[in-house]
Amino acid sequence: MIFTVDDVLPERSQEEVKIMLERIGKMEIIVRTSGNPGQVERIRKEIIKYRARLSQMAPEANAQTADIDDLSRAFGMSLPTEAVIPVPIQPAATSQSAESQGEALSLVDSIEMHKASPHSSDYDINFLSTVFHLIQKEYWPAISELHTKLDFSNAGMRDSIRNKIDNVMRNLKVLAETIEEYALADKQDFREQLLKMKSKQSRIFLMESNSLLREISVFLSMLVDDISSSGSIVVNKDEIIEFNSRFEQAERLNGQTVSYAITEFNIFIKQVIKKMNLPDFKSGNR
Repeated sequence: MIFTVDDVLPERSQEEVKIMLERIGKMEIIVRTSGNPGQVERIRKEIIKYRARLSQMAPEANAQTADIDDLSRAFGMSLPTEAVIPVPIQPAATSQSAESQGEALSLVDSIEMHKASPHSSDYDINFLSTVFHLIQKEYWPAISELHTKLDFSNAGMRDSIRNKIDNVMRNLKVLAETIEEYALADKQDFREQLLKMKSKQSRIFLMESNSLLREISVFLSMLVDDISSSGSIVVNKDEIIEFNSRFEQAERLNGQTVSYAITEFNIFIKQVIKKMNLPDFKSGNR
């Protein structure tokens, strides 16, 4: 049954329906693609809650059993495609680009958050810690010299960024140790000293991370533009990435083309920057 939400729901509820449909669509893709049973179970429960709410709002929409496309049509809505990225459910399907595969998902919303340390409670610190560990494990291996061939000057730029990532990770390790020392310290004067250290290290980590993410974004955007214009910076853009499980932990982009990997990495970084919404300290913006 197709009906117009204008006829059955007030404007405020229409916006709520739109948000719930978007979230259901994204979460159901995670359920189909995630290899984490705990994450899948949590998300299934959230989906049930959203569908139950939709059923209360419009019983005729059959929200409990209809698939997301039928449900969206029933409400006279279409799911937006902005700021979403296709999930490579079939890694071998390399002919499809990162921007044109059928099913879409916000990469940032799909990552599972991990604390920077057991006592770390700062959301931004934990989020960036998760992001950089994911970059190290899944994304950087795909664009490393082992799998992505760049011209000489841009290969040097890639090496420079890699060194900066290593530096950020070292700073994160120091910050995590300080957070734990502060959490477990007994003496008040020592705690006050550690608190100052923790605050300073947190500010430095946030600023350096933000600056580096923007630098990575500029670099990847240049590579994406080169690929789109059939340039000569990315030498092997159509080559298939095959990770060696003996010394590489990466799995996500295995079986995809180099161009796909660069494009997805670029979109992921842009989504991270948008979610963090920090000023560009380097350029002087506040």
